Amino acid sequence: MLKLQSMQDFHDVNTASDLAGLIDRLIAPDGTGAFWLHRDGDCELALFLNGRRAAVYRDSDGAWSQTPNASDDDCDQFRLENGQIDDFPLSQCVSTADGIAAFLDTAITGQLSAKIAWH
Repeated sequence: MLKLQSMQDFHDVNTASDLAGLIDRLIAPDGTGAFWLHRDGDCELALFLNGRRAAVYRDSDGAWSQTPNASDDDCDQFRLENGQIDDFPLSQCVSTADGIAAFLDTAITGQLSAKIAWH
């Protein structure tokens, strides 16, 4: 069973369109959000949005979204689900649209999406 966590709320996910609709509905008006996808009780995939960029993380292998040739030293800030602000290296950030597409694709297929680079 799939569940999408946004803040402290959990939402059942039955289909790919459910997941896409939930993400679309739960993104804050300023374009921010922090989402965790749980499969059978295990945290599987995360999507962080800051209104400018996205970062995607897969827990099973520690894979992060990647922008090749972007700086590891320069960062952008993301608000986590607990309200904490974290700095993410620009090398882990992708466009919001690409991040959402990769999150959805990876969630549906179980394989790292080819829509973005990973590291």
